[in-house]
Amino acid sequence: GAVVHRCDAAWWARERRSGNRLFKAAERDDASDPLVEAAKDAVRWHDEVRDVQARQQLVVERACRLAESAGFDWILHVDADELLYFPDAACRNDAPAWFAAVPDGVEQVH
Repeated sequence: GAVVHRCDAAWWARERRSGNRLFKAAERDDASDPLVEAAKDAVRWHDEVRDVQARQQLVVERACRLAESAGFDWILHVDADELLYFPDAACRNDAPAWFAAVPDGVEQVH
């Protein structure tokens, strides 16, 4: 199934307080941690100009956290301008089987 959230101002306020790893990292002063600098950029771009990629980064962080806590092995992030396509016709009707066949230890496919 799918879960849909309306990302309005109230949702973003709750997300900021919810423990999102990037919002938390952006509050730290640790220049040696690359996550801190990336998080600061994402949060700043979100706050100042509502940058689409920054907002996606923050929302995907939440989705990954929820998927992991629910025991999911994979999360699929597809924007309107992207496509999931399986060259092998046998896989086109069975994406879960395709993902199940990916060897252990593989963290990302593209």
